[in-house]
Amino acid sequence: SLAKIDGLLPDLEEFIFQEACRGIASLEKQLTGHFKISVNITGDSLKYATLENSLQQAITDFSINPAELWIEITEQDALASTTESIKKLKSLKSHGHKLLIDDFGMGHTSVTYLRTNIFDVVKLDGSITRNVLESENNQQIISSLVTLSKKLDLMVIAEFVDNIPQRDKLAELGCDAFQGYLYSKPISLTDLLDLLKN
Repeated sequence: SLAKIDGLLPDLEEFIFQEACRGIASLEKQLTGHFKISVNITGDSLKYATLENSLQQAITDFSINPAELWIEITEQDALASTTESIKKLKSLKSHGHKLLIDDFGMGHTSVTYLRTNIFDVVKLDGSITRNVLESENNQQIISSLVTLSKKLDLMVIAEFVDNIPQRDKLAELGCDAFQGYLYSKPISLTDLLDLLKN
């Protein structure tokens, strides 16, 4: 928000794209396999003429496959997108990026929006995944969202996964992947390399 107020968001995002691509290149240089890093953008990001150029420059600078740099936008920002913003999202997808809809299920959900075929991944918000063991209602909601997502060929990631029983229940409900403190708190690239090597 502060970056947006001061007009610094495009510069901040350019830096983030560069660092993400630098991270991908470093991981692939030191480890076996292909790695992906996702970066968050906002609804305002889609209004900037420099967005696509900044992404392309970062990819070119580090010789990254666009499919390895995933782009996340929150459900709320996605739903507020204009026709021009949606065109920008479609353009990013056409360049090879995977698009993720973040914080899905916060109450702004538009099932119709998922039918646009813009997104590749749905990330279920912590408000419905945190209490999955205790709340049968949350289980029903997650099961319904997973079923819908799978019918639309969308991958489902559960956020805020903190323990194994929670993860196992989410897996039982059909989630494909998990993000949370069960795996790691936010860490530096150096610490991530050490974690993966070990």
